[in-house]
Amino acid sequence: MQKASLGCLLLHGLSSHINCIDPVVDRLEKLGIPYRMPVLRGHMSKPEDLQEVSWQDWYADAEKALKELLQVADKVVIIGLSMGGVVLLDLTLAYQEQLAGLVTIVAALKYSDPRTNLLPLLARFQKKIVFQFNPADYCDPDMLKTNQNYKWIPTHAALQLYRYQQRMRKPNLMAQIKIPTLVIATQKDRTIDPKIQQWLYDNLGSTEKTLKWFYRSGHEMLRDGEKTEVLDEIEKFVAKLHDRAASELGQKQKA
Repeated sequence: MQKASLGCLLLHGLSSHINCIDPVVDRLEKLGIPYRMPVLRGHMSKPEDLQEVSWQDWYADAEKALKELLQVADKVVIIGLSMGGVVLLDLTLAYQEQLAGLVTIVAALKYSDPRTNLLPLLARFQKKIVFQFNPADYCDPDMLKTNQNYKWIPTHAALQLYRYQQRMRKPNLMAQIKIPTLVIATQKDRTIDPKIQQWLYDNLGSTEKTLKWFYRSGHEMLRDGEKTEVLDEIEKFVAKLHDRAASELGQKQKA
């Protein structure tokens, strides 16, 4: 079977329901792009299932889906929300030659709450973190009613992401990423420090990179009031990569 010129890997965030990333699917189907949308370990079941999960498990699940997608697509673009954006950057360091580009959406490289620096200590005494969902987390408060994310997670899981952040938040690693990248960010993020998105953009080694700011959305950018505008930016970027990948594959087949 002939491979598609481009495939797309979609990665969700920590505690996320899959509906936080699946709004992209309609845009991919419109472009005729095959995709994989793995459920990373411990998600879409119950919070307790995150208790024994490590960041290495999340990476392994995403890597497995990427390898499957590369069986049907010549190149892949990865789109990652929050923690998915961290996994995406890690995958890129290993698979850059097989990737056409990246889209990070509020990549979870640094928590906004400075108290998270106490997570290594807190994890010894506090077994879970309960989320206080707040209408202020959305520019469209009605979206709070349809939030299906976990209402709490084991402190262990938050610590795993904290350690992953520390591992990946290094300028020398980001400088190794040379492929086209779209960084999507919001100034109203109350979960991840908005300033880290500028840091990410500044340190990427790619000469083809864009930082797109939004000013009303909360952290759940694909479910909030500006979701159409966010999806438009993603579609425009992916469509450009799709055209480029199709041209490159055509030239390869002629050679």
